[in-house]
Amino acid sequence: MNDSNNDRQPDVADTFGQAPHAAQAVADQAKDVATSTKNVAGGIADQATEQGSSLVGQVQDKALAAASDQKEGLADRLDDLAHAVHKSGEQFAGQQDWIASAIERGAAELGALATSLRQNDVASLFGQAKSIAQR
Repeated sequence: MNDSNNDRQPDVADTFGQAPHAAQAVADQAKDVATSTKNVAGGIADQATEQGSSLVGQVQDKALAAASDQKEGLADRLDDLAHAVHKSGEQFAGQQDWIASAIERGAAELGALATSLRQNDVASLFGQAKSIAQR
């Protein structure tokens, strides 16, 4: 029975002697897994950022296109309004010239606004509006 205990003792000693090496190997594997996980997570985050930026760009493009379409319609309505205001001011000509002049200036301003809408892109119009608002 002693012989079997003696046979086991070197095995136990070998096992305890190998434990630090095995622990180091497990720690190295854990570091490798952590590094791989970090790299994969970083790649996923980069992809999400790229897709988010792309989506924002697409939304901005669609919003600008819609605003451009609407500004053309608004310019047309302003021209119609300027024409109607001009016509309504004609009835005061010769009788109350100061009223006719004021109405004509208003009609001219409406026409100028319509022209400005047609000649400027949406981004520059927003910039002009922002500049006016800051005054």
